[in-house]
Amino acid sequence: MRYYLSLLFAVVLMAGVFTATASAQGMMRMSPEERVKALKDSLGLSDKQADQITVIFKDMGAKRQALMDSVSDRDARRDAMMKMMKTTDDQIEAILTPAQKEKYEALKKAREEMMRQRQN
Repeated sequence: MRYYLSLLFAVVLMAGVFTATASAQGMMRMSPEERVKALKDSLGLSDKQADQITVIFKDMGAKRQALMDSVSDRDARRDAMMKMMKTTDDQIEAILTPAQKEKYEALKKAREEMMRQRQN
């Protein structure tokens, strides 16, 4: 029970960090390095894991920009972005330890909830 309360606290804290960071930057996207720092703090990533995830985020950023430049249909772009996010999550999870994966899943759920709230 204590573990789950700690995990819940960490998720709420990270949601606050992401929200505060986004607000402070005028809702601009976080850089790959900022995203990795947030994950490093919340998941306890090693330097090697952080470096690997930085590469993943930079690659996703380049692909996202190419997608935005080339696809004008909103629905097609959204579908492609969702696939890209799934691939990115899979690549990140392949790097994480089992304990880190649990925390990452909680962070993803918090991210999905924030996206749902933003749509309302």
